[in-house]
Amino acid sequence: MPGYDFEHVAVMLVSGVPAQVLFAYAVSRYLAVERKALYWAVQIVGMVLMVFAFWEIGSWQRIVFAYALAFSPILFGPMPFWTRLVVTFMSVIVMALTEFPFSFAWMVISGEPVANYDVVYPRLAEFTLLSIVNLVIVFLIYVGFGKLLKHLGLSRDGSVSNQTFTVVNFLWFPAVQLALALLMNRVCESVSDEPLVTGMSVAVIGLFFLTDLVILLAVAISARKQAIEARSQALEERIDASTKEFRGVAQEVEQVARLRHDVRNHVLVVEALWKRGDVDEAREMCRQLQQEFE
Repeated sequence: MPGYDFEHVAVMLVSGVPAQVLFAYAVSRYLAVERKALYWAVQIVGMVLMVFAFWEIGSWQRIVFAYALAFSPILFGPMPFWTRLVVTFMSVIVMALTEFPFSFAWMVISGEPVANYDVVYPRLAEFTLLSIVNLVIVFLIYVGFGKLLKHLGLSRDGSVSNQTFTVVNFLWFPAVQLALALLMNRVCESVSDEPLVTGMSVAVIGLFFLTDLVILLAVAISARKQAIEARSQALEERIDASTKEFRGVAQEVEQVARLRHDVRNHVLVVEALWKRGDVDEAREMCRQLQQEFE
């Protein structure tokens, strides 16, 4: 890795670090992170390493570490693992989607890509102002995305937050992303104009998000259907149990009514025997009736 470059680090402190902090905060809200101290310790250490160790643009170390840091939130939060993975995966797509308009705007202003830090550093004031505007827009996008997740039931207080995504559900996401990435690679190979490549990249990343959203909607609908079926089955079981209990109570009531009728008949017989003068027989009948109910 080449020597330390202060210009690159300065540009990252202006744009990359605030964007990563905003992303980490948004995902922590989506996942309802509970171990916040540990979560932010991991994020801060990761950002420090990104700035002062893995700062070189395009290096494989930086790319691997950036993705590891982006997906680190899946280790936190009370939601099921696959749900955390899906939410984090889509958040990363949203983050990538928000980076392209910023890059395109800077390209229009300077005529050079953001990756060329040697051009960005001399115009750091303009770049900082553009970064602030971009952060405000990104913040609003994250708020909207959070409301979408809540509507789909993928937040902690969502309607289907207890539904767990399975590995089969999740495999649809990287499969679609890989197909679209190959498509983007073929398109970029056939086009040499930088603004056109950026525009196409924005379109493809947008397609990434839309396809993810379709998959997410399909899984959420399936989860809701399974939840409704599970509730219906539980309700049917409760109804069956209540019906069985009611039948038992009805049988007991019927038995008590029959016993009351039998007792009344025995009392009438005893009374008739007593009036007729058959005292011994009346007493014997009372004794038998007492033994029957003991």
